[in-house]
Amino acid sequence: MELSVAEGPIPDSGPPGSCKAGKNSCATGTEFCCADYAGNFTAAEVESDCNDSRVMGMYSPDPCPTADLEASCTLFGGTSAEKTIRYYNGYDAASMSDPATNCSALHGMYTPAPP
Repeated sequence: MELSVAEGPIPDSGPPGSCKAGKNSCATGTEFCCADYAGNFTAAEVESDCNDSRVMGMYSPDPCPTADLEASCTLFGGTSAEKTIRYYNGYDAASMSDPATNCSALHGMYTPAPP
């Protein structure tokens, strides 16, 4: 039996990753925010978006960290465009706002971090 090798790009599989401190996760683009991508995003799409000059974030194939998490804001939950913004301790002072207010402005679903 002869095995054949598929040609072309390797399919993008696994979780799409995250973008830390990008202007796509918080308007200010501070170190106190991170965006976890879900939905139908691919790792290549997330990395490209995060590295865009308008976003200037730091792509990671891993989810956003959970240490010092203050709250989360899920955007487009349950859809192919789902993304969750993670807010960390220090966000309030750096942005002159708070996670609940920012999430409300984004029309997202706010979830405080567990105690």
